Amino acid sequence: MKGALTVQITKFFHKLPKESKNSIYLYNFKRVLNKDVKIIQNSRRRSIVFEDKEQEIILKKLLPDGKGDNDICALLELHDSPYFPKMFAYKKRDYLFIEKAKGKTLLEMLKEGISLEELRKILNQLIKAKKEMMSVNRYDFDFKLEHIYWDKQKEIIKWIDLGVCVKMPMEYSEEEKNRRIEQCIIKVKLKFLFYGYDLFNEMNR
Repeated sequence: MKGALTVQITKFFHKLPKESKNSIYLYNFKRVLNKDVKIIQNSRRRSIVFEDKEQEIILKKLLPDGKGDNDICALLELHDSPYFPKMFAYKKRDYLFIEKAKGKTLLEMLKEGISLEELRKILNQLIKAKKEMMSVNRYDFDFKLEHIYWDKQKEIIKWIDLGVCVKMPMEYSEEEKNRRIEQCIIKVKLKFLFYGYDLFNEMNR
């Protein structure tokens, strides 16, 4: 089968259970998904996201309007960051397998109620993640609160859905990077304020 062997695996693939590895290999060769897989997001012509509940892995199938490989390239560049999902395998312009983000989205947490202490931790980590993204000269044009997951047990965020995390055509100066990070912080704080959480006067960066 021409092209079937073009799947690329990352260092995280080798740490997966045998069943998860088999699922990835099976999909690459046969495009078969097991019975426990369900669609969790359908972005029209950009992508379809599947969740394998049994293996706790996510498959993102790229569609015609989403084949710019931003997800893949961004996760390759940010593979050592704890704030972005681990990518296990991918086939450029086709699909990627990543770890499932644990916990709830930041939007859910704000709606349900969250302590200011937790919110400070989330914002601090979000700033670090933004700095790491800027360090590889990428900008996420689709940043949303529902793209940030908070694992309450491990106290760590996961920034998901990097389909529009674009490599910028020019490298920004440190001054410009800091300016853009500051803008991001203000936007996030304004979103927090909308839900009744004011961190403008107490966030110590």
